[in-house]
Amino acid sequence: MNIGSEAVFEIVNLTLPHLREGLSFRSAAAAARAIHEVVGPTATAISDSEKILAFVGEGDDHHKVGHPILTHLTRETLNNGKVTAVRGRMSIGCPVETCPLRAAIVVPLRARQQIVGCLKFYNAVDEPFSQKEIEFADGLANMLSIELELAEIDIQKKLTTQAELQALQAQISPHFLFNTLNTIASYCRHDGLLAEELLVEFADLFRRNLKQHHGFVSLREELDFVDRYLRFEQYRFGTRLHIERVHEPQALEALVPPLILQPLVENAVTHGVTKRVGSSRVAIRSWIAGDDVVVAVEDDGAGMDPTAFHHSGGGIGMRNVQRRLAGLFRAQSGDGRHRGRGAPAAAHIFGGPLPDGREAGRRCGGQLEPGAMKLRALIVDDEPRARSHLRDLLGDMHDVELVGEASTAAEAEKLLLAVEHDLVFVDIRMPGMDGMSAAEIFLGLPKKPFVVFTTAYDEYAARAFELGAADYLLKPVSKARLQKAVNRALELKAGGEAVGTTFAPGRGEASGPDATAGAPPAGGKRLEYVTVREGARMILVRVEDIVYLSVDGETVRVVTDENAMVAFAQSMDQLEQSLSGLDFFRAHRGYLVNLKKITEVVPRDNRTYELVMKDRRASRVPVSRRKTVALRELLGF
Repeated sequence: MNIGSEAVFEIVNLTLPHLREGLSFRSAAAAARAIHEVVGPTATAISDSEKILAFVGEGDDHHKVGHPILTHLTRETLNNGKVTAVRGRMSIGCPVETCPLRAAIVVPLRARQQIVGCLKFYNAVDEPFSQKEIEFADGLANMLSIELELAEIDIQKKLTTQAELQALQAQISPHFLFNTLNTIASYCRHDGLLAEELLVEFADLFRRNLKQHHGFVSLREELDFVDRYLRFEQYRFGTRLHIERVHEPQALEALVPPLILQPLVENAVTHGVTKRVGSSRVAIRSWIAGDDVVVAVEDDGAGMDPTAFHHSGGGIGMRNVQRRLAGLFRAQSGDGRHRGRGAPAAAHIFGGPLPDGREAGRRCGGQLEPGAMKLRALIVDDEPRARSHLRDLLGDMHDVELVGEASTAAEAEKLLLAVEHDLVFVDIRMPGMDGMSAAEIFLGLPKKPFVVFTTAYDEYAARAFELGAADYLLKPVSKARLQKAVNRALELKAGGEAVGTTFAPGRGEASGPDATAGAPPAGGKRLEYVTVREGARMILVRVEDIVYLSVDGETVRVVTDENAMVAFAQSMDQLEQSLSGLDFFRAHRGYLVNLKKITEVVPRDNRTYELVMKDRRASRVPVSRRKTVALRELLGF
């Protein structure tokens, strides 16, 4: 193992930004990856007092993240708080006979004078760790414990401010709720289909309004939320309400507090449109002004006396916005303006266009001709009404044949073994085995189905696509969105795609030490597009337009010449595999660069380099010490 003093400083530098948020799956994963890359044992793991938070290296097939701690050695360390080093599988105490790990160091992690978890190093060689290696592990754990203590201090300081901001954010909901429900109710009698469509949209909109937002969102995402809100108001006021939108592209990438614009727009509609005879205009504009991003919401209503506004402190919505900005920006928020900060949007990745010959089964809009092919589908959900709703929607689709229903994962597994099937719609939160665990079993059956998750919770999407889901639907499921999921499964089946093919390629591709460097992914297909999600839209970006990718914790950013976006449901390792053979180079644990987009190589004092990239910011990407030789060979210097 690399146990020099430089290794300790490098690890502290890499892990500090992550562990300052506390001990979580995200921070532990980032820390474990950094430690594993620098130190180089067979495996590195971090756990809390009950479960495995991160595991990198050999043995990850059964030492699974999120599962309870397997080894009695870890449980002993949690109980006695002592540094323990052992050799032999029996001494480690892993119950899996095929476990390759033969030596271990387990060191407690402490915070608030309590043991909160363990740092673990494993080797596959049946030889004891040296005394220096044990001392290194102990010292490193002490440094990580200090970082966790600092995290606790930060968290305690933020709690009061977060509670106040969340309470202010919640004040938006009553206005939004009653106005929107009134709009939907007005359509129930004379246009039931439109009312149903609006109700589904409202469920999605209100889910976001109630969701606990942390940090900031891009202005683009915030404006998407405002546009959804305005759709209800335009149905309410009809031709009386005209919306103007003018935005500079660069301004759309600025970070803003979530749900900060909707009350301003609602204020303009309420006090502009409702108090004016005839049509009214609401304009929403954003632009760059020096180092600031300015967002303006204007209406042509009668307005109000400025002295009355200041005397009353504005309405609830205006006071809310001012107090939230003051809480977030302090001195920068005096008049409701705040300094914008450049930020990426969101993205996730999937394979390129359908191979030649598959277009014959498609028509304009991507839908298959009715009756050309059928999917045999099962519904797995513990709620009878949810099954009934999905059954009714599928009943109107000519390309789906419902072959069974189940209320538990065990019932579903029996059905899948007994009937011919292609597609399974599965809920996530069910009694007994949850939908995620059930999907793993389904995808291990001799006849693997395409899996579509149906749930009211959006936080499981990343894991769903990692498992190989064909799609992920949020309840209440609309007919249009369900048809898109069915079309996706039909396209996969028509093209002979392996089950598990999703918007996130990389599953089942060559990996590990035996993978051929520079070879295309398994099956001979290379990634051609990146799908970028900006608000509710998904946009295809060609791989050759990518300048570089960077990782921060579990967030992977995709940078093009003009924009920066956040990759969704993909790890950097998966992306590296998907982009193999396409002139991409892993310059650093946290960076994957397009060699064709490098404009300059700048030597650094520590005998490494920085790469100046060909994006509008001329970004600089560090090259790790381990990658310098490979870089020189690739670029020929």
